[in-house]
Amino acid sequence: MKKSLVSIGVMASLLLAGAAHAELLAAKGAKATVKVEYVYVAVGMKKDKYDPREWKVNRSATVTALFEAQKAQALAQMRTMEAGQMADLKDKQATAISAAKKMEPTMNDMLKIVEKCGESEACIEKEIEAYGNSMQLTPEIKSAGKDIEKLSKQDGPRYQVWRALSQTATYSVDEFYKGQSGDPLCLEKPGQRCRREETRKGQGAVTPPPGAKNAGSGFFEVDAQKKDIVLALPTPIGPLACTSVVKSDFPDERSGSSQCTAGLGQVSFKPITVTIPGDLKKLSGSQELKSEGAEGESGTLTVRWTITAQ
Repeated sequence: MKKSLVSIGVMASLLLAGAAHAELLAAKGAKATVKVEYVYVAVGMKKDKYDPREWKVNRSATVTALFEAQKAQALAQMRTMEAGQMADLKDKQATAISAAKKMEPTMNDMLKIVEKCGESEACIEKEIEAYGNSMQLTPEIKSAGKDIEKLSKQDGPRYQVWRALSQTATYSVDEFYKGQSGDPLCLEKPGQRCRREETRKGQGAVTPPPGAKNAGSGFFEVDAQKKDIVLALPTPIGPLACTSVVKSDFPDERSGSSQCTAGLGQVSFKPITVTIPGDLKKLSGSQELKSEGAEGESGTLTVRWTITAQ
């Protein structure tokens, strides 16, 4: 009875593990929505005797992307192969070489039959049937059969890549820069300083470049065994357009307005690994990235994301 209870417990554990596995692997073609909010803020000043500056920067973008599940695979596409997987692959390669070597005499006999019969299919079938009837199951052939049987056993699906099909994005830009300069060209200005102010504003939908209207960026890969994902977040495809208004008394610069573009700070968007606590029906997270802005300001980019499987 004790042994039976242990066996039942083991079977139950395997069934539960299989069920958890299945929950994280979707049918090929399943859809999910990934929403990402980017907010870049930089507020500060540089106290300098000759070139003081101050700035207030606020840029934001919201990306909503549609993702599609690819066919689940036994091996990862977006991750480094694990040591155990590498060892298993080498073992299968060695087994395949072993099977081929053991079957070499038989393959040579098959080639002789083809050479003898030429293009006559009836002759080939007859000769192969006769060969099979007279064939002795030597230890080599039996061993080769075990090798082939081992190679035929495929690992079950563990990984699934989701790719972005399309995306839309909206944004907002609201920036202010103010500075002075003690450049020699400014000696005739009040206080022997040139002064400059600039505002940049813009908002609306992000316009993708030509040819990328229906494109989507980003991907994520599920590991159903480790219960985590490697996630590359979708980012805006296209610049954040804005209008710049400059007030300046620098001799070599005119005041006025012009078109400009802004980004999300000088950061590197690297894929992140996230644990899956439950399933993909609702998964979210956030991170903060430090950035040095184009004007030298130091800011923080806050990223908040949500994955919702349909």
